[in-house]
Amino acid sequence: MSDAVITPPPFSGKPTEDPGDWLRAFSNYCTFKGYNDAQKRNLFRVLLTGPAAHWLDNRTFSDTAMFDNYKTDFEARYKTPEVMKYKSARQIFTRSQEDEETTDDYSTSMIKLGKVIRVTQKNKFIFLNFQPLVVFLLAKEQNTIFSRIFVHHLMVAQSQQSFDHSV
Repeated sequence: MSDAVITPPPFSGKPTEDPGDWLRAFSNYCTFKGYNDAQKRNLFRVLLTGPAAHWLDNRTFSDTAMFDNYKTDFEARYKTPEVMKYKSARQIFTRSQEDEETTDDYSTSMIKLGKVIRVTQKNKFIFLNFQPLVVFLLAKEQNTIFSRIFVHHLMVAQSQQSFDHSV
């Protein structure tokens, strides 16, 4: 596998970029390559572009600064603002699985939204707006009484939603 395939993309700090995902990819790549602290700092500087690069250029780090100092400042600058947490919370309760969206993609998207607002019990919300057929298939596969009751509740909620939209 070539380095170009696994190297993290540049990060510019645009609102459409997820700083947490980027930092995780960056850290995983550095671990994979066995980079020391100086190599991590150098690659970090190279991969930040546009406004993010300007932000880093205006930071002053001591000569003894470690990559963890860069990481802490990056997280402080680019962590999700409170307003985005509210937006994510709203999306969790209003977003439905799209017709062409796979179950895995929908689940991943909902879990990611949950991380933004620090939901601790992921499985309590990711099933809320699955397509009715998916809920039926989940019910068919469940073995525990709790799971059957939970899925039954979801099927009732789905049918109520369908009824509400048809009226």
